[in-house]
Amino acid sequence: LVKMSSHVFSVTVAEMDGVLLDVDGDKKVGGMLPSAERKLLEYHQAKGAVYPLIQVPSSPHVNTKDGTRSDPLFEAAFPVALMGAIVITCYESSTTAILHGIISGLIFFTAVVCFGLQQGSRINFNQLKLYWNQYFRLLSMFGLHVEKDPKVEKGKTIDALSWHPYLNRFAVALKDGHANYIAFYDMDTESWLPTVLRHQFLRGVTCLKFQPFAGCTLAVGCREGICMWKLEPTVDPVNALPQASSVNVAERSADSAWMSFLRLSGFRLVTSISWSPCGRYLAAGYESRDKAVVWDAVSGLSSQLESFTPLSVLGTYGGGVREVCWSPDGNLLLVALRTQLFALYETRSWSWHRHRTSGSLVAACFSPNSRYLLVASNSDGEGKVWSCIISGKDGNSISKFQQIEVFNKEQGMVPTSILSMSWNRSGERLAITLAGTRDNPEQKHHLGLYLTECDGRSNHVRLVFRGFIKGPPELQRHEPSDEPGKLDDPLPTLTEFRPSFRSSMDHQNQPRSEGALLTVGWSNGRISSYPLYFPSLIGHLNAPIDPP
Repeated sequence: LVKMSSHVFSVTVAEMDGVLLDVDGDKKVGGMLPSAERKLLEYHQAKGAVYPLIQVPSSPHVNTKDGTRSDPLFEAAFPVALMGAIVITCYESSTTAILHGIISGLIFFTAVVCFGLQQGSRINFNQLKLYWNQYFRLLSMFGLHVEKDPKVEKGKTIDALSWHPYLNRFAVALKDGHANYIAFYDMDTESWLPTVLRHQFLRGVTCLKFQPFAGCTLAVGCREGICMWKLEPTVDPVNALPQASSVNVAERSADSAWMSFLRLSGFRLVTSISWSPCGRYLAAGYESRDKAVVWDAVSGLSSQLESFTPLSVLGTYGGGVREVCWSPDGNLLLVALRTQLFALYETRSWSWHRHRTSGSLVAACFSPNSRYLLVASNSDGEGKVWSCIISGKDGNSISKFQQIEVFNKEQGMVPTSILSMSWNRSGERLAITLAGTRDNPEQKHHLGLYLTECDGRSNHVRLVFRGFIKGPPELQRHEPSDEPGKLDDPLPTLTEFRPSFRSSMDHQNQPRSEGALLTVGWSNGRISSYPLYFPSLIGHLNAPIDPP
């Protein structure tokens, strides 16, 4: 990585023509550098999309409606208050113009509300809070921004993220004190939805996944079990989808939701969940036990899988299950312990074959056609990725392991530990989160993007390094004696590819649907999405298959 001045930062926008598009900014200038403007102009001419930078909410949202309909007179209070504030502010020339504008807004706002109460209007206090937030948002458009306490956003992290299977929205698990809550973000309207899921069982959330072919069901892995949420939208999402851009999310009612809790005695601290491709079964791994559980989403019944722990260590605790992953064809289920052991279960007879890696397994991904398996492991602080060919009579054994080169020494990459790994649905892009090096404290966690393709000569998956994805900078406040406005690089905490992505770019006057969309959660409480535009090179060896 190239070290830049403290006031210069670089941000990744997208991948285009096999190259990551990075733009440079300067804090002193207050914007982009001249070289970045030309890059963005060419990217815009190629009809590339720039996705919004999302800041997670500092507190759970309150539903905008509580089942009662507010009076139109009360709804008119907000624009009247805003207009009064703007008029007085424009005519004031003293340094107290901002204060006078805010006070005038309060006077108009209170006057209209009191008048509505005298007329017997029914006031919806949830909308009152919503209008108040909108008031300050619009003030910021005129430069009248009220600074928030920086301690509110400090330590805000994203515990889990999951894309909806077919809608352009995702769910995130956030912390509120010692508990968690689930929030939903809509990319079409670029707004947080009013629906917020909260429950006393939502503690220690580590993962969440939408049910395939049924986006109204969301499974959340928690400390004591799995919360299975059922969402009932107020508007049919299929019919409302074409008009999503014209819908004001703030004016929509929150979805109805109810939860069933899946809990099994002796199984605590959910570490990983994975839906079967058909959407009926949910596999779950727990830290308290060395075997996985398969839940039936229809009946709510559970089945404990047979343990694959060797007899020599039977009865000892192996640290629990680290990862569960269902193959795209639904015939295999991978269960990995926190040790060097993992097994492939054949889902018809539930027979299994045990395998061993050279270090502790941290992540595993199936290829779209379920013929290949990528396994990431760490040994002595160095990460390795293995390409495995799935074979055998039952299709649950591995015929050959082959290590793949991840750290490109020609580009100065130093071997470090691997934290996570995500493979897109077409099997053409791989995102690997790498830990910082011990020798160089300045080199922190970074996110590497790789092109993946099947090597026909060795019949294994090959990786081609594309570059590091640079996240949004974080502007920290310091004491007056410190360097003002120091820019720190945020750390990637989670990655998720959108299940389906349709490109709007053109290629030879033909619509293109190739590419992928990578969503990254950062340590500064922000979420960014990166469109990856590339022509599809999928061959018959790695072609996706239709799920059963």
